[in-house]
Amino acid sequence: MPATATCVSCETDRSNYKCPTCRAPYCSVKCFKTHRETPCAKPSVAEPAVEKPAAEIERNAPVRRFEEDSEDELGSRLRRDALERIATSERVRELLRDSRIRAVVRAIDDAQDGSRALELAREDPEFRAFTETLLDQLN
Repeated sequence: MPATATCVSCETDRSNYKCPTCRAPYCSVKCFKTHRETPCAKPSVAEPAVEKPAAEIERNAPVRRFEEDSEDELGSRLRRDALERIATSERVRELLRDSRIRAVVRAIDDAQDGSRALELAREDPEFRAFTETLLDQLN
């Protein structure tokens, strides 16, 4: 089982969250706010970061429920009803009992470049079967 990432603010080993912009790991709202005091950028973007005052970043921090996520510009994030279909699927639960599948999912989530990690995981036939089961739940 891969170790959890270290929080970028307080450097504890229990970071369960990632910055939605740069994917840097953090462990709490306090650490996230500390991290946001310095503007960050998506890892794959080569554009220079525009400096914003910390007060402006704090004021623009979204306060919303997950299913009303305004940062989903591509419409690719799942909404609550789709997540509930997946979470209540007996087949998905059965596949997630496999520690290897859980380890692959954790590795993708912990990766700095999640897209690349997902691309590599798709080469695994068992993980591919797992993702096809997830997609079946959405149709």
